[in-house]
Amino acid sequence: MQIACLPGVMIHANTYVISSANSNSAVIVDPTRFDQLDSYLQQNQLVPKAVLLTHGHFDHTTALPAFLRKYPVPVYLHPGDTAMLTDPHCNALHIFFPDKPFDPIDSFESVSDGQSLVFDDLTFTVISTPGHSEGSVCYLIEDCLLSGDTLFKGSYGRYDLWGGDKHKLASSLRRLSLLDHEIQVYPGHGEATTIAQEYFKYKRF
Repeated sequence: MQIACLPGVMIHANTYVISSANSNSAVIVDPTRFDQLDSYLQQNQLVPKAVLLTHGHFDHTTALPAFLRKYPVPVYLHPGDTAMLTDPHCNALHIFFPDKPFDPIDSFESVSDGQSLVFDDLTFTVISTPGHSEGSVCYLIEDCLLSGDTLFKGSYGRYDLWGGDKHKLASSLRRLSLLDHEIQVYPGHGEATTIAQEYFKYKRF
């Protein structure tokens, strides 16, 4: 398995491409910049099987409409963030960029806590982590955690936007602190970290 991080332009959100070591299959997490993502897939001869969204905020879904036009794959999202795919106020686009056009997404597959998502030999486990938004989730694959905007290196996600909740975020961070400390964490913004590096910061948050 290989994980490639493609930093985006809009609020510097990260896109991740998780690809198989045994095939050309790939899964996209939080597509933010279509040209960059498409170029990476073509250069590495990868075939996308799905898009996994850690949550529905605009900076993590910016490239989704264009991506789906070329690669009509299923999109997976927790239903707590359903409104973010169709409402630019809920997903904060028109809070930060009121004049930007918005292209809604009208179809997705629901995920739930503990669910396994299998794409060829890539298997992800869904971990529900509400707080940054009601539908925030993390995806665990092998010893790697795609943490979205729940957990960053040395920090954690904001909770003052639509669907955010400080107490739920605190509970989610405590839950993540119980994971194996060797797990590598790939956040929605910034550099990678590990559960061990963040454990003592958040176990009593």
